[in-house]
Amino acid sequence: MGSVVGLVLAAVLVLWGAAACLKTEDVFSAQRGRMARRVLVTDPTRFWGAILAAVALYCVASWSIVVIPGAHVACIYDPVRGGIQDYTLPEGLRFVPPWAKTAVFSVQTQEYTMSIAPSEGAVIGDDSIKCETNEGLKVLLDLTVLFHVDPQRAPMVWRKLGSYYNVIFVRPVVRERIRMVVAKYSVQDVYSGRRSGIEQEITKELQQSFQEEGLELEQILLRNVAYAYPEFAGAISEKQARQQQVITEKRKLQQAEFDKQATINKAQGDSQAIAMRAQTLAENPEVVRYELAQKIGPRIRKAYLSQGAVPLPTGGGR
Repeated sequence: MGSVVGLVLAAVLVLWGAAACLKTEDVFSAQRGRMARRVLVTDPTRFWGAILAAVALYCVASWSIVVIPGAHVACIYDPVRGGIQDYTLPEGLRFVPPWAKTAVFSVQTQEYTMSIAPSEGAVIGDDSIKCETNEGLKVLLDLTVLFHVDPQRAPMVWRKLGSYYNVIFVRPVVRERIRMVVAKYSVQDVYSGRRSGIEQEITKELQQSFQEEGLELEQILLRNVAYAYPEFAGAISEKQARQQQVITEKRKLQQAEFDKQATINKAQGDSQAIAMRAQTLAENPEVVRYELAQKIGPRIRKAYLSQGAVPLPTGGGR
């Protein structure tokens, strides 16, 4: 892009020089003794001066002007000032010394995929990660790493890893740490039960290593898990089905036990209520006579009561 800017500036300078080297001269008529006409002539000295200035301007612009794309930063190598500088240039049109070199790094999220699918990952062919669980069983993992270059530490990336940090750092380090983490878990954990927990542990294990190299790890995604030997898949699926059946039966037993306990609690409550009512009636016999009178009173026409007896309500008959 600096070359394009240089060409534009050089073209403008050439046009200006060409215009500046033109001058007018008056031509006099010898016969009439006066000016006959005015003519336009060129000054070669001015013209070639403009050409040399244009070439110099083009060279300076080509070497000094850097256009940094959006979501990118540029690192500077300045041999006069001691090599790679510790600061970066943000996006836009920037000027650097003509003797300096620049390297541009994207600060957007990047993904590096290792997959068993031949054309899906960064490497053509089977690039899945072969791991061993704590039972000694081998599994194949498809994995995607999401990360980005830290804008403030891009000079560190250039100094330590260069532009090929995916090959030099991301790929080998991630594959090594994945194997170390998976070795702590069973094949069933890796296959289904604790996959999200494994992703979080791998991310935590790798974050510090990425930061030390000037990179920021965003997330590790376990995209697929396969068995190194296909016959394991059926055995694991059958084991999971049996475990699910055991869980279902345990829930049924727990529900039956809950229902049984509820019935017992209800019976005990009814028994306690009856006992309390019997005790109350035994301590207050007049309540029994009153309730009896309430029940039989409406059915009789006349009643002869002893002294102190509870009066009987009548049904209104004669």
